[in-house]
Amino acid sequence: VLLATSLRFAVQTLGQKKANVTSAAMVMMVEPVWIVIFSLGYYGEVLAPHKLLGCALILFSLFLYQWVERKKSNL
Repeated sequence: VLLATSLRFAVQTLGQKKANVTSAAMVMMVEPVWIVIFSLGYYGEVLAPHKLLGCALILFSLFLYQWVERKKSNL
């Protein structure tokens, strides 16, 4: 587990060096959501309503941010 976590962290860090700051921040924010989705599909975990709401809020805030930034750049 330690080796896999360290390898994932190293690869993620190397990849983020080539990404812009906004994209890197988005990846870091969405990571917990992907972990929850993986645990639902792979382990069959059941989500509590407050956890589901948290994932929905994270995704909504990311989409809202992207939408606002695109509107700003089109002005």
